[in-house]
Amino acid sequence: MKPIICIAPAPAVEPMFFNDGWMVNKKYYLGVTAGGGVPVMAIMLDNGRIVTGKQSNLMTSAAAAVLNCIKVLARLPEELHLISPNVIEPIIDLKGNVLHMKQTVLSLEEVLLALAVSAASNEIVAFAMSKLSGLEGCEAHCSRMIGQDDDSALKKLQVNLTCEPHFPTKDLFYQ
Repeated sequence: MKPIICIAPAPAVEPMFFNDGWMVNKKYYLGVTAGGGVPVMAIMLDNGRIVTGKQSNLMTSAAAAVLNCIKVLARLPEELHLISPNVIEPIIDLKGNVLHMKQTVLSLEEVLLALAVSAASNEIVAFAMSKLSGLEGCEAHCSRMIGQDDDSALKKLQVNLTCEPHFPTKDLFYQ
């Protein structure tokens, strides 16, 4: 199998191979196996293009990767925010301050629900959301084990997933 070339955001950054020729941007992947770094997910679309997403203080790597994929499939600009901060901030506030959850980062399912709310008042978001079916049968790889919520949502989207055997926390009961 030929290696697939990832179009890295910074061309000066050397790509890194993993898992049967997959490549990701080395700046995102560095330190992940050593216990540091940020979890990153790469999804290979049907046309062979690899789209990545990294975890942030707002959402998981799976959520970021899926949002980036539907932007690519809908041919929308990378810098476009599909979900308004006016939708995301109250959800994070609810999780942290009202429900007293330790983890306020939005899972893929929560991001898809927020996307559906945004689609009700924005035709561009509705068009992007219609591209979710384009992920069916795609291959994905994550630099860390993902939570049950993201795993379940990816299965519902029929995305095939592999993960590096590293958990994002040392918590014995990671979900």
